[in-house]
Amino acid sequence: EDNGEQVFTKQPVVIDNPGGSQVAGGFERVFSEFFERYFTQSFMKSSGLDERLRNTSAFVRGFNQGKKRGKAYGNQVGYSWIAGKGGL
Repeated sequence: EDNGEQVFTKQPVVIDNPGGSQVAGGFERVFSEFFERYFTQSFMKSSGLDERLRNTSAFVRGFNQGKKRGKAYGNQVGYSWIAGKGGL
């Protein structure tokens, strides 16, 4: 529709600002809110990952061992650290 009238065309239709100013940046706002608020508060804290990211000494020890023992061991160390399985 254009000004309330139905229009038919074979040409491409381009809508410069679909949804208007009310939706501009909407995806970014929702994405940011999810990761800054909900993801951090629920997953990161309940899994203990937030604490492990603040205290990386165990990871550094495992990383140094991984450098000596090869890529496969380094991957194992990284996955174990993120999963909180310990044993580094």
